[in-house]
Amino acid sequence: EQDLLLKQLVKIESESEEREKKEKKKEATDKSQRESRFDNAKEVCTTEVVAIEAQLINQFNHLESFISNLDVLGCFARKKQAEVVVTMRENLGLRIDAISQKLAIDVKFTQRLFTFSALISAYPALVISGYSFETLLTFKKPIEKLATEDENFRCLIERQITYDFEGEDDDTMLFR
Repeated sequence: EQDLLLKQLVKIESESEEREKKEKKKEATDKSQRESRFDNAKEVCTTEVVAIEAQLINQFNHLESFISNLDVLGCFARKKQAEVVVTMRENLGLRIDAISQKLAIDVKFTQRLFTFSALISAYPALVISGYSFETLLTFKKPIEKLATEDENFRCLIERQITYDFEGEDDDTMLFR
């Protein structure tokens, strides 16, 4: 019995060590992929402009794609900030001025985050529209007016979205 128990313990120890090795390797791979994505983004933004038409078009298109992704990600980040301030108000009972003070942000910006939260709660698909936080807030009233007048538009922007990061390097954002 002791031999059997010893063999099982050795097996468990071996499996545990193997799992730890795999986790360390995955962490190293994840870090390497993040660094690679950053280096690729940096390269897109710092590559010299060459006076060859095909390369210029290609460079411009890469930059356009990069900027578009930044706009969508920026909107997601503002959405998350808006969720934070709403949670601070609802769960902690804080007023706007107290939230602003705790987060070291301007009261007007805090109010804009609350406004953005309400807009995105009503029309979730706006977050992937490609428009920035500022643009969406600037055109909030026309968006709301059009949503009341045009059922197709309203259905399109009321659509709930889920998003996943997929792909070889988790760089591809999928929206459903």
